[in-house]
Amino acid sequence: MSRINTEKNALFTAFKEILKSRKVSYKVLADKTNLAESTIKRIFSKEECSISKIIQLAGVLDLTLFDLTSFAKEKTVNTSMFSYEAEKFLSKNLEYFYFYRRLFIHKNLKEILKDKKNKKKLIYSYLRKLDDLEIIEWKSGDKILFKHKGFLKFQKGGPLQTAFYKSWLPKFNKRVLDKMSDDKHEVKAFSASVSKEAKNNFFDKYDEIVKDLLKVSTFEVKTIPREVEPFSVAFTSGPYRMGDIDSLEVI
Repeated sequence: MSRINTEKNALFTAFKEILKSRKVSYKVLADKTNLAESTIKRIFSKEECSISKIIQLAGVLDLTLFDLTSFAKEKTVNTSMFSYEAEKFLSKNLEYFYFYRRLFIHKNLKEILKDKKNKKKLIYSYLRKLDDLEIIEWKSGDKILFKHKGFLKFQKGGPLQTAFYKSWLPKFNKRVLDKMSDDKHEVKAFSASVSKEAKNNFFDKYDEIVKDLLKVSTFEVKTIPREVEPFSVAFTSGPYRMGDIDSLEVI
């Protein structure tokens, strides 16, 4: 496959992924552009059309050609990890980690300081320690530079992963279970008897789904920031049969 065809394929693949994630059908594209649905299908099937036509189709999703090419180039999801020293400290002092997450999400120290429930002296002690651990760089004028870009990834089996999961997951699961009757909270569970190979294949597919979703998230945060909202999934598994309460009893 030539370089032109490779890049063209990547562009159309990206477009299809965006259409799928936003649940926009070819019929909707046809209606919005006054083109026949058969024409739209042919464009995406043969991956052939003019630049002006691509721009027109992308415009239906409020995207530019630059947006599409940026998404197509995003081969991997940017992730970063803390040092082991930082993880070890945070695992024993989770309040520092929770403060970091709040700071990273809001990215505005002034807003946090405005909240009267937050004690300035305590906040500054958090900032000093996070700076010492090289998680952030605390600059003059209370400007914060985050040393870790993209999605935070725990060291597998590391101290912070263990401490955070044990602290946060029970609260998260309880909240979701308490609210699972509304459309923003979802609970799915199943059990089956499978081989180790089948189980590993399932985990591999799950990892791929997560990578695809994080890729879409990175793109949507840049292109439609007002339409995105927080979304968390806690996936757990174990060698138990659903409904067998005896197997979950602590011995």
